[in-house]
Amino acid sequence: MFQDARDYQICFLSLFLTLGLWTKDWTLRPEVIVSAIATCLIVQTLASILQTKFFASTHSPWVASLRSALITGLSLSLLLRTDRWLTMSFAARSQFSVNF
Repeated sequence: MFQDARDYQICFLSLFLTLGLWTKDWTLRPEVIVSAIATCLIVQTLASILQTKFFASTHSPWVASLRSALITGLSLSLLLRTDRWLTMSFAARSQFSVNF
């Protein structure tokens, strides 16, 4: 761990979210955070599967792409404020595109 700069970014974003939830200073809702992170990870996994299966691409390892998806989910949780988990899921889904 910590061989990639994204590992540090994940740690700091997680720390900021934890502090936000712990201090109750921000308007963070745990179910909205979970929906953003889960949607990012699921969409990235499906995109990786589609890319390797249908286009015979051996682009990048799954762990590296999941790190980027986790960073996106954590960042959306910090930056986007919404009361509905569905809105957050749509925002998280729209962050990804498969490059063929």
